[in-house]
Amino acid sequence: MKKRLILGILAIALCTAMVVSTGAQTMWTNTKAVVLAHGYSDGGAACLLTIQAKTGATVTNVDIRLDQIGGTIPVNIASWDDLYSGNLFVFSDFVSDVEPYNYYRLSFTAEVWLNGTVEYLNLYKDVYYTEDTRSSSSWIQTN
Repeated sequence: MKKRLILGILAIALCTAMVVSTGAQTMWTNTKAVVLAHGYSDGGAACLLTIQAKTGATVTNVDIRLDQIGGTIPVNIASWDDLYSGNLFVFSDFVSDVEPYNYYRLSFTAEVWLNGTVEYLNLYKDVYYTEDTRSSSSWIQTN
């Protein structure tokens, strides 16, 4: 069930991101698209990150964090460090240590290299988890 949910979120987010690509404002030089999604499901957090680099570029040094936020100091729930990929980076995981009726932040940093030039990505998405929150996604698309 959890794997199907994560794959469903991925499929919907990627299809939607592809549709949104028409007329999108250029934000990056080396990066084509980013999909960042997370939500509460089956007693845990379904987390998804997809980074698509432009042709010839490589995604490296990806660090991902899931934090509970709302107080003065974020509380780290899970983290994944020093992940690498080629032209397409796809990450999904399920974290059971979350509770509904709290705010959570899924964030990441990454480097996208193209022809010796690095582009730094640093994005996050905040979501208030409830029993009814299935997923919330953000994507930013460039041409």
